[in-house]
Amino acid sequence: MQITVTARQCDIGPELRAFAQTRLEKLAKYDEAVREVRVIISHERKLHTVELTVHVHHQDIIITESHAEPGAALELAADRLEDRIRRAKEKRVSAPRREGRGDAPQAPSTDAGDDAGDEA
Repeated sequence: MQITVTARQCDIGPELRAFAQTRLEKLAKYDEAVREVRVIISHERKLHTVELTVHVHHQDIIITESHAEPGAALELAADRLEDRIRRAKEKRVSAPRREGRGDAPQAPSTDAGDDAGDEA
């Protein structure tokens, strides 16, 4: 899994990057289709805002959380993202199946071809 951490208008230390890496690697146990997670951490006034973006099963899941501490904002956003991915997988797996066309192929009708030859 590839995790990209970006800081906007602030500096983040290596310990926060490592925390993000270890915390978001747990998403793979909820859904194996999670290949890339983008983390954007920004600082405005006294709030740190964390935005997590995941592209899984042809849809983007975007979670945004704010907190005074960047680690706490990351933890809140990761919790919400885990819940969203888990619910989406449960919905996809437990969805009712549609009926197919049937197992046996139907043979083409030969009556229509015989009638057309007799009239001419």
